[in-house]
Amino acid sequence: MKLKNKSNQSYKECDIWIRGPKSDKTFVITVKLNIIDKTDFSIILMYVDRNGIRYILRRYNGIHPHTNKIERIKIRSFHIHTGTERYQMKFDEIDGYAEETTLYNNWIDAFALMRSDCNLKGKDMLISQLTSIIRV
Repeated sequence: MKLKNKSNQSYKECDIWIRGPKSDKTFVITVKLNIIDKTDFSIILMYVDRNGIRYILRRYNGIHPHTNKIERIKIRSFHIHTGTERYQMKFDEIDGYAEETTLYNNWIDAFALMRSDCNLKGKDMLISQLTSIIRV
């Protein structure tokens, strides 16, 4: 695991690079937190191909407006994006589809849910490492 801090004045952001012990696949988790509004965040799991192109697989978001363009459903609460072929083919945005959730109400719980949902395990995924770098 490798952490990279990419913060600016309006948000704090950190990338966690992951490679499985028995795999040549590379993934990155981006944690992006709004400094002013603690309910506005994104926890993003991406696959990174050999050319460095990132593909969003899951995105656990805080509160900000989102519209599912195909279904024409507006979301104004915590929500989870899932990468779908349908959205990738129609809009070239793999993670355009999202569903509302009540399973978290802060970025730490969203991160924990993503770890559980995506079967991400290991000592390198400890939340204390992130909180010490990001400090919101």
